Amino acid sequence: MKECNQYIRRAEHDLKSAKILFQEGIYDVAVYHAQQCGEKILKAYLSSKEEKIIYSHDLSKLNKECLKYSDVFKKYEEYCYILTPYATEFRYVAIDEFMPEKSDVEEAVKIAEIMFEEIKKILKE
Repeated sequence: MKECNQYIRRAEHDLKSAKILFQEGIYDVAVYHAQQCGEKILKAYLSSKEEKIIYSHDLSKLNKECLKYSDVFKKYEEYCYILTPYATEFRYVAIDEFMPEKSDVEEAVKIAEIMFEEIKKILKE
């Protein structure tokens, strides 16, 4: 359970970071932290099941592993599809040429918050 709690704490830190960075208009980094929050909260769930953690940024792949334990994760399929590209999309290109839209970042932060709060609640049950 220690590993699970560590993932939860790090997911929470990523979510807080995403919110602060969004407020400051640092959208490329905010969207990355939103993705990281989703990734880590899914890994928290998997670690709670003593599942071997897949070291992947593909949230859809991680969510598929979670679905082995609960159909609740079906509702996160679209969210995972939206968040996954943000792990790398804005990290490896010239910042002046390619930035996420404010509305996309706002959506990503909201998705991360929903996933974090709901999965954290599942973990406490």
